Amino acid sequence: MAYKVYFEMPVWNVGKYVGAALSSIDGQTYPGCQVVVVDDGSTDNTMDVVAEALKNPRFKDSVLLTHPNHAHKQNVATANLAIQECFRRGADIIARLDGDDLQDKTRIEKQVAVLEAGSDIVSCNMTMFGMGRDPNRRVPQPRIGGMNPNFYGIEDAAGFEPCCGSLVAWARVYQEVGLFDPRSEWAPDSEWNFRTLYAQKYVWGHVPEYLYHYRVHPQSTTRLNPGKGQKEYKRLSKIYRQWVDGGRKERPCV
Repeated sequence: MAYKVYFEMPVWNVGKYVGAALSSIDGQTYPGCQVVVVDDGSTDNTMDVVAEALKNPRFKDSVLLTHPNHAHKQNVATANLAIQECFRRGADIIARLDGDDLQDKTRIEKQVAVLEAGSDIVSCNMTMFGMGRDPNRRVPQPRIGGMNPNFYGIEDAAGFEPCCGSLVAWARVYQEVGLFDPRSEWAPDSEWNFRTLYAQKYVWGHVPEYLYHYRVHPQSTTRLNPGKGQKEYKRLSKIYRQWVDGGRKERPCV
C-alpha cells in the first residue's frame, strides 16, 4: 500500500534554495508525497517561491503556513507547528527536509521500505555541499542506540549523528515521543533523537546510501550561530553516555 507521506519543512530566508528543495520532493519516486511548509518570519522572497511551487498539482494536499503576525519564532516552534499540521492532515509517515537542502529522488521509497520491514525511524547517509565544499564529500552515519546497543559514542565528522534532516518516521512515533523541546533551542533534533532512545522501544533503521544532501551556506543557522549546536549536542551526548553506563535505568533529566 502507499502510505500518506508528509514532509515537515520549517523555512526562514531560504528564497534562494527552497524552490530546489521542493522540486526534490516533487521528484520523489514514492507516490503522493506532500509537504507542510511553515515560514518563520522570512524577510526575503521565501513565501513567494513556496507559494508558486505549491501550485503544482502534485502538491494538491500541501500547505504553506506562517506564525501569527508573521513573527520569527526560531526553528523549534516552526518545526512543531509543521508536525502538528502533518497530524491534522492524517500523515502516516513524517519526513524531514530543511528548506535549503536536497535529496535523492529515491530517498523516500528506500526509507519507507525499511519502515515497512519493521523499523520505527530510518536515517540515511548524507553528502555536504556549498561554500567551496567538494559536492562529493560523503558523511557516513554510524549505527546508533536502537540499532546497536553497544554503540553509544554517537560522534562523527559532521558533529551530529545521525543527520537529523534525513530522518523518516511513522507519525505515531512523534505522537508518542512528543514534539521538539523548546528548551533545547540549538539541538532540538538531537534531543528528540535521544528521547526515542530513552524510551527503549523504537527500532532505528538505516539506509547506507547517500540520499540526503546538506547544503552549507552563509545564512544557515549553523553558520550564523557557530558552535552552539555542537555544544548542546555534546551536553546531551554526555548525559546519554552516563545513562548507558548506569544500566539504562530511569530516564535522566536533560
